[in-house]
Formats: sequence, structure tokens, C-alpha cells
Amino acid sequence: MSAEPERTVMFDARSSTQKGLGLGFGLGVTGLVAALFFGALYAPSLTGPGKSVVEAEASASTPSDSVLDSAFSDEATRTYIRKLRRTFPSAAADLETSIRRALRRDADEVELGLIVLQAGVKEIAGSVDRLARADVRYFDSIVDLSQAQLDALQRSGAPYCMGNDLMMFAGLSEQQLYRTIFDRVGHGAGLYEYALGVNGILLDAIQDARTSPKSYGPLTHDDQQSLQALGLALVTHPQIVMLLTTEGKTRSEMDSVLADTNFCSLTTDILDKVEALPAETRGRLWAEALYQVSSGRWRYTLYRYTGY
Repeated sequence: MSAEPERTVMFDARSSTQKGLGLGFGLGVTGLVAALFFGALYAPSLTGPGKSVVEAEASASTPSDSVLDSAFSDEATRTYIRKLRRTFPSAAADLETSIRRALRRDADEVELGLIVLQAGVKEIAGSVDRLARADVRYFDSIVDLSQAQLDALQRSGAPYCMGNDLMMFAGLSEQQLYRTIFDRVGHGAGLYEYALGVNGILLDAIQDARTSPKSYGPLTHDDQQSLQALGLALVTHPQIVMLLTTEGKTRSEMDSVLADTNFCSLTTDILDKVEALPAETRGRLWAEALYQVSSGRWRYTLYRYTGY
């Protein structure tokens, strides 16, 4: 099979400063959205050393299900385990081993849930190039699920939305940080089913890309115009304006703006604008954003076109 041509960033910085800002910011923010979806997949395991990434074909042998089925009765966990078995059978076998060991030392539900959330993440992270060939409807599903979760968080009055809650993490020790994460995403916690849902959609997308890979091609001129409009809309968003204009201010002033930022409403506004793009543009954009995330170029792209 011939090697794929080298990827390049499909933007022209020779246009006006305003166009470069809007276009680059559009891609940069979309890269950040992709990083939110996939960034956790690259984080070190919270339950032990990471596993080597070896993609198992769906036809591989299926592990025994007795331990996993008896350990979890909720449908969200069982659905994810079924998808994991189908997509990465070796990861499902490792999960069963980990759960068996955890049960022998009487691990609680919170820890068991975190073990499930960690299962398959390295395999998913190692499949970013394949995900770039999945049907865009899977990414649309992640956006829809995220919007529903953000709306639920805002209605619930949970502290997760506000910047001052995020700032709290900076002052925690490593042990306190892990405990806080356990409490928020462990089995039965508010964000557990959402995290499982996102990972499950990614597993479905990997399966789709295996059987029916898509080739989206580079971003077109029309795509770039859509991204420019997206970027210009975002840089005039009141909350983004406040965040961007903190540069050069004192730490207390920066902390004050960050603390008052509602990241649930901000992310919802960003996702609404991304979702409004044409389907063909979204497909090429997600493919490009995944490339930016996997290569680490999204930070450079955001800096190059915005100066931040």
C-alpha cells in the first residue's frame, strides 16, 4: 500500500489579519473541542501502568463474561463492555482481569467504575488516524450527547460549570486530585454515564472506519470561508472576549475573570456553531482537527493565527 501524502494545514495566512484571525481561531477552537473529547484518552492511567496499544480485530476470541456481568448491573456499563469486547477484545480481557483483582481486595464501586472508564482508552487513543475516517454522524452524536450533558449540568446547579470550580483543581495534591476525579466520574457519579457514552460512540466510530472508511479530503475554499465565519463569531463572543483580554493583567484579575466564566454555556455556544456547519464541512473539519490533535499541531495553529 502506498504511503499517504504528507498532511499540511490548509490555510493561507497571506490574507488580511482579520481573516487570518477568524480562520485560525475557528480551527484552533475546533481543535480544542476535539482535544476535550480525546484529551482524556492520552492522560496517564489513574489505576496503574498503561498497557501497550495493540489493535485487536473484532474477530478475536471473546473473553468470559461472568465476572464483568456479575460486577455491573447498570445498562450503561454493560453496553460499554459489549462494545469494548466487539472492538478491542484484548482490552476487554484485560478489564475482566483488573475487575477480578479489584473485587478480591474489596474495591468500592467508585474505583470499579474508574477501572471501566480506563478500559480501552489507550486503544482508542491509538486509533485517532482511523477515527479520522469514520462517518461524521458519530461526531455529531458526541456533540449532541455533550450538549445534553451540559444542559443537565446547568439545570442541576452542580459546580462543574464555573471556572472557580476548575481553579480548585490547581490547589489539590495528587492524591486529592485522584479522589476528586473518582467522586465525579466513578461508577454512579454524575459524569460517569456521559464518559462511558462518549467512549462507546468512539468505539462505534472505530468499527465503522474499519468496515466503511471515509476519505474526506483536504478542507476546501468553502470550508475555509465557513471556518472564518465561525472564528469571527467566536472571537466576538462575550465570554471569549473576557478571557482573551486578561492577557497582561494581574493574576488576581485573571483569576477573577476565569472564576466567573460559565464553561458549560460557553462550550454549548461553541458546539452550536460547530453543529451549524454543513455536514461535508464538518466531516473534513473533524478529520483535520483529529490530525491536529494527534500531531500536537493544534497548539501551534492556534498560536500562529491568533497570537495566543
